[in-house]
Amino acid sequence: MTKRVAIIGAGPSGLAMLRAFQSAKAKGADIPEIVCFEKQDNWGGLWN
Repeated sequence: MTKRVAIIGAGPSGLAMLRAFQSAKAKGADIPEIVCFEKQDNWGGLWN
């Protein structure tokens, strides 16, 4: 069974999590399938 992770929101915390998974994958870690959900048209959340 493939593990899946949902990240809710592409604001500061969501983007930090996505970056952490990207970094772990670059180091050879086996990461799950990742889907990020964002209600706005653009990423950034509180930064916008």
